[in-house]
Amino acid sequence: MKQILKLIRLKVKDILFPGIDFCLRKRTKLVKKYLKNGPIKTLDAGCGNGAFCFLCYKLGNSVTGIDLKPDNIKKCLEYRDYKGASASKMKFMVFDIYNLLELNETFDQILCFETLEHLIEDKYILEVFNKLLNPVGILLLGVPNLNCRFYYGERVSSIEDGAHVRKGYTYPMLRDMLAAVGLEVISKDKYGGIFTRGVTALSRRLQDFFSLLKLPNPMKEAIGVLVFLLTNPFTYLDMLHKTEPMSIFIVAKKPAQ
Repeated sequence: MKQILKLIRLKVKDILFPGIDFCLRKRTKLVKKYLKNGPIKTLDAGCGNGAFCFLCYKLGNSVTGIDLKPDNIKKCLEYRDYKGASASKMKFMVFDIYNLLELNETFDQILCFETLEHLIEDKYILEVFNKLLNPVGILLLGVPNLNCRFYYGERVSSIEDGAHVRKGYTYPMLRDMLAAVGLEVISKDKYGGIFTRGVTALSRRLQDFFSLLKLPNPMKEAIGVLVFLLTNPFTYLDMLHKTEPMSIFIVAKKPAQ
């Protein structure tokens, strides 16, 4: 029975790729136009469910995805094997982002989405990214927008306990931080508007409610999919209302020598 449920979960994941996280879907749609094609080396620092790793793999990249949560990596490996992807060209590891230099590798492309705000030593991590980038490599970085209103479930902590350690960043803040470590911004963008923020808050409230009911995980997952299917169309209305985006995005590279 466990094996059958696992196969069903993987099939549903495949159908709903990249997942039922509204913000992740916005990030995925945005990043596609910035990703590099071909046989290059890509690092996804804080890979989560591996959505960007699979996108890069389809573009011909050799991908390394790291995450601090063992359950995330386990699910990434399961989905990789389910898809029949090459284990030598798509690696997933439970790994601390602070120890990235221990990989003893360099990369042509580094992705880091919704991770920097969880790290106290964010400036150090940007320095590490610069050291890991090949001379013509690029960094794709997405972070919460400091000027966006909080929404349900967000909190700021003084320690790295899974919450944000800072509310977010602005474009000038990122530009100055990157310049300080030797990187220059070459593109900027944004994702997630007022409707995405609203349905994300609704989804989180419902998750909390169903957790109180102590429903079995398969039932909670099924309800989560149903909520997603009913509310995701509203996220396409973001373009109709100009407001501060939930997150901001930049592409950076090393200055030309």
